[in-house]
Amino acid sequence: MVFISVSATAPVNSPLSSPKLSINDLYAALVYKARYPKDFVAPIESSSVIHEHADGLTRKVMFKAGTMGKLEKQEVEEVVDFYPPTRVDFHVPATGMRVSNIISYASEDTENEEELYLTFSFDFPHPEITDREKQKQEAEEILERHRKGSAKVVPHTIEIARQMKAEGRL
Repeated sequence: MVFISVSATAPVNSPLSSPKLSINDLYAALVYKARYPKDFVAPIESSSVIHEHADGLTRKVMFKAGTMGKLEKQEVEEVVDFYPPTRVDFHVPATGMRVSNIISYASEDTENEEELYLTFSFDFPHPEITDREKQKQEAEEILERHRKGSAKVVPHTIEIARQMKAEGRL
């Protein structure tokens, strides 16, 4: 099995964005996303937290039909780990899929919240690809599909977080 990895990064606070998000605001939104992902991830039909612990939670997520590479609805169990105030990791034990949501500062200024960035890093398992070199074209097509999808989710998450702050929910 081959894992295909992609990452996407977006600036959090552009000069015209309002309200501005602090690292604590953004982290709170990511923790909320872990508990209530439906507003953030369009293919999710429903979810429920089945276990909470000090550093995260375990949840069941029902994906809509036609997503996750399946024609029918797909239920998965995800383990979510919190690393305050900069990271939330998602892991699907059944498949090995991993997603990291990472908040960072610009490298030259580690205290300026105007210079926050949000990165999502995805490791997608692809059991249908057993040899990356022999199946190079197929792997590249899948990689491109994942790149296009990941490029959309980071700005969307930032906008939902900004909306939550404007509504006083952060």
